[in-house]
Amino acid sequence: MINNLVDAQVTFYVSPKGNYDKGPGSTFFYSLDAALLNALAQENKDVTIVMRAGTYYPDSTIVINAAGYKLKSLHITAYKEEKVIISGAMPVKKKWNLPGFN
Repeated sequence: MINNLVDAQVTFYVSPKGNYDKGPGSTFFYSLDAALLNALAQENKDVTIVMRAGTYYPDSTIVINAAGYKLKSLHITAYKEEKVIISGAMPVKKKWNLPGFN
């Protein structure tokens, strides 16, 4: 019975800053999009996505629709008390050049 419980639980870790190794058997992703895609592919499992601190910039609107998926449950949470931001805006990477102020 205990083996069935352990097998039914999957935890994915996400960090926008680089690799985060939570130990043997852990699965790590650089983006929430990739973690969600893998989570929704799990069949008959309770899936937890643990997000490390930082700002996440999804490639598109996050849509989670239960139709067509066979996972038991999906829980998305921050790691401990870390601050997680999911932003709909992309960061500006342009260096501003204002005439008369260079």
